[in-house]
Amino acid sequence: MHRTSVTPKQKKLSKISTAVIFGLLSGASTNLYAQETSEGDIEAITITGVRGSLLKSLNQKRYSNKVVDVITAEDIGKFPEANLSEAIQRVPGVTLNRNPTGEGTAINLRGLGPEFTSTEVNGMLAGGSEGTRGFSFEIFPAELFNSVEISKSVTADQVEGGIAGSVSLSTPDPLSTKEQVLNVSVYNNYSENAGENSPKASVVFNHNWNDTFGVNAALVYSDTAMQNNEVRGSSHTPLSAVWVGPAVGEEGGATQEQLDALYPRIESFGYTSEQRETLGAVLGLQWRPNDNLDIKFGALMGTIDGDRVETILDAPSESNITAVSNTVIENGVATQATLTGVQQRVGARQGLIDEDVKQFTLSADWHLSDSLTFSPYIGHFSREKSDSNDLFSFRRMADDGNFYPADVSYIMRDNHLEWSTTGTDFASNPEEFVVNVFIRRPLERKDSNNTYKFDFEYDNGDLMKVDFGLRYTDRELEQGQTRTNLRADTYLADGVTLLNRRTDIPTLADVYTPLDRFEVDGAGFAPSTLIGADPAKVFAAYFNADGSLIDGMTADVNEPFELINSFELEEQTIAIYAQANIEVSDDVTLSTGLRFVKTDQTIGSQVTTDSSDPDAFTPVTLESDYQEVLPNLNLRYSLNDDMVVRAAYFKSLTRPALGELAAFESFNGIDEGGGLGSRGNPDLQPFTADNYDIGFEWYFSSEAVAAINIFYKDLDGFIDTSSTTETREFPRQSDGVIVSGPIIFTQPTNGVAATITGIELAYQSRLGFISESLDDFGLLANYTLIDSDAQYSDEGDVRNSGLPGLSESSYNLAVYYDVENFNARVSYTWRDEYLVAFASTAGIPQWQEEYGQLDFSASYNVTDALQLQVQGLNILGEQEVNRSVENTPYDLAQIDRRLVVGARYSF
Repeated sequence: MHRTSVTPKQKKLSKISTAVIFGLLSGASTNLYAQETSEGDIEAITITGVRGSLLKSLNQKRYSNKVVDVITAEDIGKFPEANLSEAIQRVPGVTLNRNPTGEGTAINLRGLGPEFTSTEVNGMLAGGSEGTRGFSFEIFPAELFNSVEISKSVTADQVEGGIAGSVSLSTPDPLSTKEQVLNVSVYNNYSENAGENSPKASVVFNHNWNDTFGVNAALVYSDTAMQNNEVRGSSHTPLSAVWVGPAVGEEGGATQEQLDALYPRIESFGYTSEQRETLGAVLGLQWRPNDNLDIKFGALMGTIDGDRVETILDAPSESNITAVSNTVIENGVATQATLTGVQQRVGARQGLIDEDVKQFTLSADWHLSDSLTFSPYIGHFSREKSDSNDLFSFRRMADDGNFYPADVSYIMRDNHLEWSTTGTDFASNPEEFVVNVFIRRPLERKDSNNTYKFDFEYDNGDLMKVDFGLRYTDRELEQGQTRTNLRADTYLADGVTLLNRRTDIPTLADVYTPLDRFEVDGAGFAPSTLIGADPAKVFAAYFNADGSLIDGMTADVNEPFELINSFELEEQTIAIYAQANIEVSDDVTLSTGLRFVKTDQTIGSQVTTDSSDPDAFTPVTLESDYQEVLPNLNLRYSLNDDMVVRAAYFKSLTRPALGELAAFESFNGIDEGGGLGSRGNPDLQPFTADNYDIGFEWYFSSEAVAAINIFYKDLDGFIDTSSTTETREFPRQSDGVIVSGPIIFTQPTNGVAATITGIELAYQSRLGFISESLDDFGLLANYTLIDSDAQYSDEGDVRNSGLPGLSESSYNLAVYYDVENFNARVSYTWRDEYLVAFASTAGIPQWQEEYGQLDFSASYNVTDALQLQVQGLNILGEQEVNRSVENTPYDLAQIDRRLVVGARYSF
């Protein structure tokens, strides 16, 4: 524990704060009572449960020297939400990214995506699961943590890396709890989309031996079934991009108006199912032998063992369209058409995912003297992930062994495409679908980070406290990936030179599995049960017991793919900082400092003059370095006992994702119509921002605040995605024949300057001021309005209209009811439409429409030891709508509705 001097102002605040003792460890849902004391003693008030959590968070925000929001646990092992990102989205300025099954995975802070927010776990920077800077919250159960701090302005002692801000996750300190805690919880998680029940259980233990030695341990296990249903149209592009039919004016040719109009690229049904087994564990040890030394050891583990199968059933108009009819064109968009020349495919993409995260930390606070504290820290963070990444694609074939072109017809509805194709409804005739191509792309990725910190605090009891120190990190990312294409053999039939497909090997009917419960509200034209491929049956049907292929199948190992997609990257940083916290007067606190950081990067990958020839590759090692000085200034002014004014300036940086720096190139062509590709960019530079904040907070009662905060960010070197089209040779998907076609490559690049301006409004209060009958009710509300622009020279460039992940408006509204043995909360979260990507499918921008979600949670104390809990997520069954250019429908997804019911017992 740090020793600090106490000013008159702090004494006054201390009297207020000591009147509140947060019984977060009692196991009760909530309780508020006055304890009788002897004459002269201070009356103690204990607030626990929901109100205790909110009050503790409010006080941390109130007395912080920077712009922050804090979320604290109601009790050890009882976070406000089961998912960390779901909880953080309640904070002003935060919006949520969801995975295809509707689960929150990452956050956007103040209009910037996950990669722009640095996330620390117990003092260590945590890497993303894909080698990115953004943190994926799904790996760690919320029950492992007791607090989350979201810093919207930063100080020099905080790790650099987040232009938007930083998030700090903390597990409990064992000695912060006086009594022994042992909680056991069991839950059932019901998924409406999947129609399945899934178990979850946790055990939490904490013991404190005489405030000298403490142990905190927790174990959380879940086995969850999830499902997502989508109707897709994908990006919309001019018909001329895929037209191979007769020229304009020739018989059967399209008109110029038809060629210029926008058409959907991939008409499809999407069915994603996932069975995910997760295990999270934490162990904390704390030893405080005397008042001068406090030593902590922490171990944190998270694992994901998942089986995810995404099935796409499509009739894509993405290449080789030979005829068009029944066309209705409105304002340059083909709102109705029949296109000839499409394939009919059923593709099952399986990812057997094994992901492990481990973190070990050892730290100390050592009071060398009454004024100087030394805090050394050492930590190791590692993340390893393997993904089988298999694609099993089947295509409808004619009786003569040849693929044949079909028709797809569609009508554009408000938020989706209503479509159909000739010869199949994708609910029957699996026997007509034969092997198109099987692609095996197993991926191995290792990400590790070693951190060493030496922090000092100097406080001689005067009005200034100085923090200074240095931090060194060494991060490594390794990736290895191979690719093998498996196809059915081809042969000459009756002397005809056309390559025909074998008809004597298993078809989709031999590996068929029904895809049940395919329901998308408003899309009644879609079948309720689709034909799909069971990956386990695929391996049994097409592979022998020794792993070799059956007769009639052939394998093509893509050696260049492995050379391109395997690389090693290392990043070393050293930072030196000094931060002064100056108490100018009883009412004014000034915090200012500088952080100097130097970054060295080494990238080992391959370059080539011919991406199809393994002998044309040469290993290269690229080195780069840069340094930045990051100043900050945070001012806190107490107008009176209830009102606080804040102002802040800080400079921040975000480094490019390590995975983007590799000099790789990957592409995949379908046929002569071309395909898609991606590249890395080893020349990427970090980008920086000058950030300004000014805010006002009114704490008009002990459990209430009304706040307004205005912020401005001036970004330089913003990284976006560029697209280029190049003609390349590649093996045709269906038969491996080498063909040539246009490949649309996307690549990260340093962009131009951009600005973000925003305002955050927040209100929190119990409702007793309205009526005494409402004293047990409370309201939490916030609203964020953000505007952004980027300075691109081309007029009408979509990138000038807003940055990816930025919603202009978002708000959260929650009403809670909290009495001694029962509490309940209804929460609604809404965000405006936003740009998903500058360059999505075919290099075309993609937007997501506005989205709102209503959630509910409640708990009831049956006894002092037994608590029943219930939580409902997306109880209104909302959908996610994505759009392409000119407001055309990209896809419509049915977000899962989930119900969690459980019990918690405290021994």
